[in-house]
Formats: sequence, C-alpha cells, structure tokens
Amino acid sequence: MNKITNISIVALAVIALIISTVALKGPANVNVNVPEQMGAIAGPDIYYPIRIHSSLTWGGNSLATTTGSITATSTLSFSDMMDYGYFKVENLSTKVTGLTAWVGYTLPATSTMMGILPDVGSTRTWLFHNATSTSLSLGFAAGAGMDLVSATAGSDWITVGEWAELTCTQIKYRTADNENIMCSIRKFANED
Repeated sequence: MNKITNISIVALAVIALIISTVALKGPANVNVNVPEQMGAIAGPDIYYPIRIHSSLTWGGNSLATTTGSITATSTLSFSDMMDYGYFKVENLSTKVTGLTAWVGYTLPATSTMMGILPDVGSTRTWLFHNATSTSLSLGFAAGAGMDLVSATAGSDWITVGEWAELTCTQIKYRTADNENIMCSIRKFANED
C-alpha cells in the first residue's frame, strides 16, 4: 500500500506542477507574419512602399522677391531651395536698377543640390510665379554640374503672369558632361 500511496502522491505532484506552470505562464504566444498596419514610422528612413489614401502636402513657405535683394542674375541658395516650395517674383523693377527686360535665376551648383537631393532618384519640385507689374520676364540658368531641360526651346522664360514648375532629380553621374543633377522646367500659360 505504501508503494501505491507514494505513486499517487508523485502523480498528484506532477499534475499540480504541470497545472501551475500553465496557469502561471498564461496563454501561449503565437507569432504570425502580418504586414504592419501601424500609423507611425519608427525613424526617419523608410525602406518599404508607403500608401497614402488621401493627399500629401509639404512646404508651406513662400519666398517673395520683394522681401529680399535680387540682381539681374541672382543665384538661388541652399536655404532658398530647401526652405521654400513657392517663389513669387514681384515688382522687380523697384529692386534692380536699370533692369528693363528680364531677370535670371541661376540654379545652385551640384554640390549645393546634393544636400537637398541626397540620393540618386531623389526628386523635388518648386513653383515659380512671375507676378511682376512690369514687362520683366523671368529666366533660369543651369548651375554647375546640372542639366537644365524644357519641353521646347525657350521654355525656360516665364513672362508676366505665367507660372512654371522646376523639378530637379539627382541622376547617376555622367562623366561625359560632368552632370549629376537634372532639372526640368514646365511652363504654364495664364488662361484666365
């Protein structure tokens, strides 16, 4: 009888140990590979596609040339291109002595643009509006190491009241012409 009692006590102890282990551990965790559905991104780098189900807005700053100095051939700076998405060129005749026909913006050199477009394929667009009250046209010139293109010859000039988008992309370095930034100008005619 002693043997049966000992076996019963051991069996009860094993059953109690199993029950207490399961009860204390809680439910089992099962790992399932589910695509992330979180609404936040853990860091500044994103290595997977993003689906935007509404609209994406960026920028919010504009540069009006009447608030700064401009010459017949001003070079846009890093801070101009980085901080602003919209350039309103207005009343140039009051800013530039002797300027009667045009004003030109030289785009930053490649060394500057690499800070704005850090990787091959990086792209950014700026909007320019020639809002002058005079007959001054606004033109663009390529910065060093840059390819400036437009749909048709002469499209890099914006007449009074017209708008243009400037889109720049970092491209693979081309040794033949020493370029690794391509900027395109798309001009819009005022229809109203």
